[in-house]
Amino acid sequence: MGRRVSWACRIPRFRSPSVDHR
Repeated sequence: MGRRVSWACRIPRFRSPSVDHR
């Protein structure tokens, strides 16, 4: 699921530990 975290990777605001480990 790297595409779903693609937006989170660009937005440090949504950089959560839950999405960071993915």
